[in-house]
Amino acid sequence: MIQYLGPFQGFIIGLCLIIFRKKVSQFIQKAFEKFPKYEEGINSQNVKFEVRPIHITIIGLIFLFIAIAGFFEI
Repeated sequence: MIQYLGPFQGFIIGLCLIIFRKKVSQFIQKAFEKFPKYEEGINSQNVKFEVRPIHITIIGLIFLFIAIAGFFEI
């Protein structure tokens, strides 16, 4: 039974990333913007910290595929 715990956790994390993709992307973007350590470089090179929901969806799908592969390996 414990062998199913790892793939099950990956499956749940992947689903949560897909379901809450907008909130997760906003959180990551705001977290990046809070640290103005290199603010002069950011302003001079016009760097933008955009984390789009599609990026979070892709990461969630990767988690899902790895979890499904883990279920088939068992």
